[in-house]
Amino acid sequence: MGEIRLVASDLDGTLLRPDGTVSERTRDAVAAARRAGLTLVLVTGRPPRSLAPIAARIGLGGIAICANGAVVWDLDAATMLDTSPLAAELAVGLVRGLRRAIPGALFAVELERGFGREAGWTDGTLPPAPDGFEGDALELVTGPVVKLLLRHPTMPHAEVARRAREAVGEEAVVTWAGTQVVEISAAGVTKAWALGRLCDRLGVRRRGCQRPAERHRRRRQGHRQQPRRRRRAGPGAAGRRARRPVLRAERLSSV
Repeated sequence: MGEIRLVASDLDGTLLRPDGTVSERTRDAVAAARRAGLTLVLVTGRPPRSLAPIAARIGLGGIAICANGAVVWDLDAATMLDTSPLAAELAVGLVRGLRRAIPGALFAVELERGFGREAGWTDGTLPPAPDGFEGDALELVTGPVVKLLLRHPTMPHAEVARRAREAVGEEAVVTWAGTQVVEISAAGVTKAWALGRLCDRLGVRRRGCQRPAERHRRRRQGHRQQPRRRRRAGPGAAGRRARRPVLRAERLSSV
């Protein structure tokens, strides 16, 4: 594959243990990669606002791809480098269509500069919601939406996901992590897509594509990926599990 210049890794279940901690082995591997001059990129579904303390624990700075590819974030400057959100008008239309398809659904929105949720969004089974707006979903869409999130208090998650895919169609990308919340991003926006764009901007040649370890991890945990027809090819890049050598070059997809 030639010289490795950039390594991208998922966060949860890869650099982070299941309990959210970071092993010394992972920290040492990250530090060694940085000393070697590699560009390390976090690639996660998490929003930018949650990354600063996590990156500090890992010992990472630089660039992170957040919100399933919708945001490229500068960890050091705490600034947004790029964003690919849902247009507000489209987000409003999606909320209306999803309400028809999934009566009783609850919504939350990740905005470029904040978070909003409907009453009842946090019911004790989800992590505490960050401070933000509370109101009807249509009122929460005050601008471009990084991610639209929905869940249902009683309907099985698989059924919520199925109905969401049918309701959204080709207008956006539907995915999920876990078995509680469905996440909706702008059409074509995925982690792989955002990583490919970043590589192009950095002048890093994409010499090959391998399936990331994240796919195997999600399969083992019962998580579902986006439907195959929505996936776009991009440079393969992912770390191995946190309990394994995280940055052994011969075991990482690289670009």
